[in-house]
Amino acid sequence: MFRRSTRRPAVSLLAGLCLLACADAGGQDRPPNILLISVDTLRADRINAYGYEHPLLTPHLDALANDGILFESFISASPWTTPAHMSLLTSLDPSAHGLNRAFGDLVKGEETGRFVRLADDHTTLAEVLRASGYRTGAFTGGITVEPEYGFDQGFDHFETSMYKLRNENVAGVLDWIAEQPEPWFVFLHTFEVHAPYLHTDLLPDAFGDFARRYRKKVAGLETEEALSLSARNHQGFWLNLWLTKEGMMQREFTESLYLAGVRSMDRWIGKIVSDLRARGLYDDTLIVVTSDHGDEFGEHDAAAIYDAHGHSTFDEILRVPLILKLPGSIHAGTRLSGVARGVDLMPTLLEAVGAKAFPPAMQGASLVSWWQHPEAAAADRRTAFSEAGARDNEVKSLRSADYKYAIEIDAKSVTRHGRSHWPERLAGEALYDLRRDPGEKTNLLEANPTPEVIAIADGFREELRQRMARPAPHVEVIELDPEALRRLEALGYTD
Repeated sequence: MFRRSTRRPAVSLLAGLCLLACADAGGQDRPPNILLISVDTLRADRINAYGYEHPLLTPHLDALANDGILFESFISASPWTTPAHMSLLTSLDPSAHGLNRAFGDLVKGEETGRFVRLADDHTTLAEVLRASGYRTGAFTGGITVEPEYGFDQGFDHFETSMYKLRNENVAGVLDWIAEQPEPWFVFLHTFEVHAPYLHTDLLPDAFGDFARRYRKKVAGLETEEALSLSARNHQGFWLNLWLTKEGMMQREFTESLYLAGVRSMDRWIGKIVSDLRARGLYDDTLIVVTSDHGDEFGEHDAAAIYDAHGHSTFDEILRVPLILKLPGSIHAGTRLSGVARGVDLMPTLLEAVGAKAFPPAMQGASLVSWWQHPEAAAADRRTAFSEAGARDNEVKSLRSADYKYAIEIDAKSVTRHGRSHWPERLAGEALYDLRRDPGEKTNLLEANPTPEVIAIADGFREELRQRMARPAPHVEVIELDPEALRRLEALGYTD
């Protein structure tokens, strides 16, 4: 499906926001271009530059990291697509921008659904940049990143043609860039790595005959139209069922399918970077590669090995890459520790390009001082707040460099009181020591509730209560057409 949007929100919201200067962007005469690439479902720990040992899986991402800055612990605001991306683009927590409902909430009857749209009184990254003289273009995979949800706020041009990447749609992005006066801001989002996994040509030879049969099964699913067709035929989960029937719903195979998608995405990033170099744009462009969430492969649930995210706040789902290449490749090869958050991206980009004033409602904080003074990253004690609401229940967590605290609120309480209510009794509560237990296997509140452990949990609990006590945001309610629901079903977001 291909959509364009040119919706323009009220300019009064942006009055006096900012003019851009050049001193902080490498001494240029004008602000740099910005290319923000979000690879849906890309785990940080499946990238070689982040320590993955598989040979030559991500050479182009690694090269970009060597030319830029790598953030070792970048934590998403949510383990599923819509709220996580809206947090990246507004610097607001999901419970603050309001797009934090479960996709199960969408289904009303067989063919209709209701969802919420970002209210116009919120200010997006694209709005600030456009008010500052940037041409703004969004190229997304649609489905969960649709203009109808408010993702179009601030964009001059919006397409939803990037479900899986092909020569023609990538060329469309690059051609749009070539036609724009500088500076420009492009937000590129794709489901290239997200299930259904299609890159069978990149599977290991060990899977042999079965890989060939799988290749025939998924042939023709490269486009969003084909994905919609599979859902229209009531086959939203047909591939999962077929893998189970064939005895191949096994971690070794499904993770190999996922890694094939990672390898494919890496090749596309190499193509995009090569094109920018050929056009003479690479040195003048601030390039960001990140993701909204990862995918689980049995780390905490042996059955969660295919399209498994949205339901928890473990690091395999929340820890995503953040690689940032500055204009002129200054600070190349920098690696920064410390906990960075999805909501920090917007203020970071605004400061990096020289913004003189920021929207006052932002909940994140710029990371620019981290690469200017690397010791600041290690000393920074910010905590990452994440919210998992893709199911009827709710999981919320706070993560510091040393610990993660998480709570679960049952579906009955969520139905009665919404997604920001602290119930009389929690359905679950956990504290993990990430220094000694990076895999989050041992809940200290159950295994070792010492006075020190209880005191640490009490501190996190109070901070989390304060975050949840914020007033509920204003949102606009919209009706989703049947086709939108079918596309969501095919991605696995509705039952």
